Parts: sequence; C-alpha cells; structure tokens
Amino acid sequence: MAMTAEPRVPSDDRGLEASSASEILRFGIFELDRRSGELRRQGRRVALGDKPFQLLSALLERPGEVVLREELQSRLWPPGVHVDFDRNLNTAATNLRSALGDSASSPRFIETLPKRGYRFIAPVGGARGDAAPSRRGGWSAVLIAAALGIALAFGWFAWRDSSLPTTDDGDRRLLAVMPFEDLGPETGATYLSDGLTEELIAELGRLRPERLGVIARMSSMSYKGTDKRVDQIADELGADYLVEGSLRRFDGRIRVVVQLVRADDQTRLWSTTFEEASEDILGVQIDLAARAAEALAATLFPDQPAVTAHEHTRDPAAFDAYLQGRYEWNRFDGEGYLAAVEHLERAVEIDPDYALAWAGLADAHNLLAFDEYAPAERFPRAREAAERALEIDPDLAEGHNALAFGLLYWNFDVAAADSSFAHALELSPNLAMAHHWRAGALAASRRHDEAITAMQRAVELDPRSLSVLSDLGWYFLFADRYDEAITECRRTLGLREDYGWASLCLFEAHHARGDFASAVGTETVRLRQQGAPSEWLDSLAGMEPTAALQAIFRYHLDPLLAAPADADPIAVAHLLARTGDSAGALEWLERAYRDRNGWVLFLDVDPRFDSLHGMRRFEALVTEIRASADGPA
Repeated sequence: MAMTAEPRVPSDDRGLEASSASEILRFGIFELDRRSGELRRQGRRVALGDKPFQLLSALLERPGEVVLREELQSRLWPPGVHVDFDRNLNTAATNLRSALGDSASSPRFIETLPKRGYRFIAPVGGARGDAAPSRRGGWSAVLIAAALGIALAFGWFAWRDSSLPTTDDGDRRLLAVMPFEDLGPETGATYLSDGLTEELIAELGRLRPERLGVIARMSSMSYKGTDKRVDQIADELGADYLVEGSLRRFDGRIRVVVQLVRADDQTRLWSTTFEEASEDILGVQIDLAARAAEALAATLFPDQPAVTAHEHTRDPAAFDAYLQGRYEWNRFDGEGYLAAVEHLERAVEIDPDYALAWAGLADAHNLLAFDEYAPAERFPRAREAAERALEIDPDLAEGHNALAFGLLYWNFDVAAADSSFAHALELSPNLAMAHHWRAGALAASRRHDEAITAMQRAVELDPRSLSVLSDLGWYFLFADRYDEAITECRRTLGLREDYGWASLCLFEAHHARGDFASAVGTETVRLRQQGAPSEWLDSLAGMEPTAALQAIFRYHLDPLLAAPADADPIAVAHLLARTGDSAGALEWLERAYRDRNGWVLFLDVDPRFDSLHGMRRFEALVTEIRASADGPA
C-alpha cells in the first residue's frame, strides 16, 4: 500500500553531505538551507514536504548529472519500507515542481529522463563549487558555436530592440524556420533536410510560447523551392524573423549552413557553416536543433536557464525510419499515411522505447481511420501506440494529442478528448495540430467561441495550411457566423482555388444564409474543376436558383445510391434531407452512428441537417450519441 506524504520536520538527517558541501545552495531566486531544512524563495520560506525536499537535495548535490530512479529509491525510502515507489516518486517530483513553479514540458530546474531518473539543469551556487550543468556531453564544438551564434544574434538584435514590430500580444514575436535546402548530389534523401527543419521547429516551439511563437511545419514547408523574397514570406506568415539553412552531403560528410534574418529590413543578423561526418546525421539533426533552442533560451529568457528536449532514440536506423515516416505522413493523403505506418513501425521495432515514433505511428493510424481506412482496426491501433508513447514519456504532448483524437472520433468521449487536448497544449502551447484538433471537441460541445479561438491560434501558428484555414471556415459555419465563414473560405481559395474542402464550405455558407444564387455559382465552379459535363453545368445558369440546387443535389446523390456499400453515409444523409427524404436521411445517419463515423458528433451544429431538427427520431439519435461516451474499447 502506498504511504501518504508526511509532514516534514527539519532535522540534520537528510542524506546531505554537510562535511563536503555548502550548507546553503542557491539556484535562481531560491535557496536551500541545509541547517534548517528549509527551501526559501527570495528569503521567504516555501512549504515543502519531506520527500520533495529530499528529492531536491539529492539533485542539487549533483547538478547537471542524471540521478537514477534506483538511487532515489534507496535514498528516499530506506530498506524495509514498502511503498508504491514509482507513484510516490512521481508525486514527489510533481509537488517539487509545483513549489518551484517549474514545468515538466519546459523545465527551468528539473529535467525528467523517462524511465531513467531526473537531472537538475539550472546553475547551482555553493555545491562543491559553482556547477553549470551540461545536458549533453561530447558534442561537436562547431554545433555549439552555431547554436550560440543564433542565440546571441537573435537575443541581441531581436529581443533588445524595442522598436521592432510585435504582435498584438505585446512583446510576443513570431519566428519561422524555412525549409532547409538539400544541395547535395544524392537523391531520395529529401527527408533528411526536411527532418532537420522539423526538428528545429519542434525545439524552438518549446521555448517560452507566451513570448515566442514558431510557425508550424506545414506553413514553413509550403515555401520549399520558392523564389520569394524574405519580406514577402515574412509578410505572408506574419513572422518577425526567419531562420534559413541548407544541407549538403558529399564524400561521406555533411555540411550545414544556417543564418538568422530579420524580416522587416532583410538584415542577416548571423550566419555560420559547419561540417560533420554524414554517418552522424542523427547527431547533427538532434544536436543542432537542441543546442539552438537551448542557447536561445539562455539568451532570451534569463529566468529560464535551460530548455529540455524530449529524448530521441540513439539508434541511427530508428531515427532514419522515423524521419522517413514523418516525411510520408506530411503528404496528408491515404497513401502517405500507409507509407508512414510502414516506416514508423520499423522505427519502433528497432527501438521499442522511441516515444516520438510511437506518437507518430498513432497519428498515422488516426488519420487513416478518419479517412475511412478500416477505422475499426485503425483507431484501436492508434490508441495502443499513443498509450505506449505516454508510457515511455508521460510528458510528450504529441502522445496526448494522438490519444485525444481517438477519444473524440472513435470513442465519442468529448470531455475526455478535450481534457487530453488541453493537457497536450499545457505541455506544448505552440503545437498547432493540438489547437486545430481540439476545436473539434469544443464545437461538438457547442462551445463555438472557444472552438473559433482555438482555430485562430492554429491559423496564427500555421497560416499557410489549407486544411487549418478551411476548417476555421467550417467552425464559423457551425457557429452560424456565415459571413465570417465566407471570408475564411475565400482566403483559403486565394491560396489554392481548387481546394475542394474550402469550396464546399463556401457553398454551404452561402446556402445557410439564403443566398442560393451565390451557392449555385460557387458549386458550378467546383464541379467544373472536377470535370462535370459542361453542357449540364451551363444549363444550371438558366434555372431558378432553388431548382438548380435540387439538380446539383441529385447529381451528387444518384451515384452514391447506385453503389451504397461504398457510399459515405454522412454525404448520403444530408443529400437525402435536402431532396425531401427525411426518413431516408435518418436511416443513413443511424448507419453512420453504427459505423462510428466521427462526423455524427456535429449533427446538431452542421447546418446541412437543419431540416431534421425537431424530429423525434433525429433528436433521439443526437441524445444517444452524446450518451455514448464510453464507445468501443
């Protein structure tokens, strides 16, 4: 049985080596007094239980070093004391972080190494000399120089210059990492330069998100191969600074060039070139990204002495498979997701403790399931992979995000999904995908203003993502804010005129506000892009708008009814509802619910089903859906 935390009574028996260490240890605005057994913040005593106090003492004795869980077990719980060690140690660490105002995801003081132990990462004064911790040893000096160069340049020119443009948040700035250009003669290795880009985005995104926003990968990667000027790109992204780079592999070596550019005047603030053996691509990508983020944090945010990366695999083959998997996943289509599964399964087979690869595998299964690739098989596999990721690293935001997606769209557990999304965002507030996906849970709960706010944050972080931009239009539509939906859909179509999801949203917004002529015009353009018969499309112009709409609905509906086994039940249902067959629409909606089609969560907010509202059978179905939170296991 687990022991409960007991009140701490100061004593001399703390396991502290008073004879060889200072009696007062200082770090940040805190000091630990060995004589009185107290922790003080700016001279004022901080309440701290005995086990958290002992844990802090053990870590302060060896700043910068990993203190293993086994060592802490023997120190905090003497032989003969039987407790639920893992649970009690985790509780002690949580309570200690709370007392220090620390964060597991962006730690200032205590770093978690999943399954291994903890490390104190801030400078400590008074403990066997002033120790400055180093999280990673034996790194290439040139990598450290590159990262420090970014930090010093960005810190001096960007942070100190109060005349630079800021966002509406006051002093919060946006930075974009441009796609690293692969200049080498080797082919088929684009995923390496893309992986370096993604790694740097992820690391920088974990810095103080309330003061530094980092544009998401999809928006950054949309500029791959572009000849646009820096100021054009920055204007389109809303970014204050750009990081640019290139990668070249030759004769068994790899050369990386990195530079930091200020957007408003295109001033190159800093640049450097470094070279390593190409077989060390794993170290190059992880180390550059992590060191850059670490140095940026130290320069920009002196009250946050270090930034901690999630532990990667140290197996180059597993890392290579992970990069290839993410590269395929980012194609955002069924074939890409299937290829991603293959690569990511290989990554976790090589290294079963690779948490990021498990989370990536969960994402791939989730989106395959959402796209109707065997959801009854894929969603459970996604959950298994997400839970495995979190077993390895409980503070992995990507793992919580992947778990939440399945809870929402397979289990229909809206409350649990929202909680998991929220936790992911606590851990990684710059994770655009979590803002995007959480909006679904909020809209399904009719919390429309919150859903739109979440989507607007996703757009800020991923302003070139067509799916994010068009989904903002859909969430405005769900909130009955039709004019704003139209604005967002047109913005998306301005980036890509044939993006069908945005065009469909625009059609629905016009239809919902009663502008049937504009709805017909919008759908005519979309159908022409899809290759519909020109003669038939031309004939729509001579019809009354309501008649033309009925012709359009039948055009979509008839092929679906001709092959019902393969038809999307949501599409069939709304088309039947609009052509006057309410009973048929309800039968197809009930089928969608039986098949666990995630769109049923939005039946009572989707205006395409407005004609069914008030019908007893429809209201009973909505009530049953909302009561089915547990869903399939």
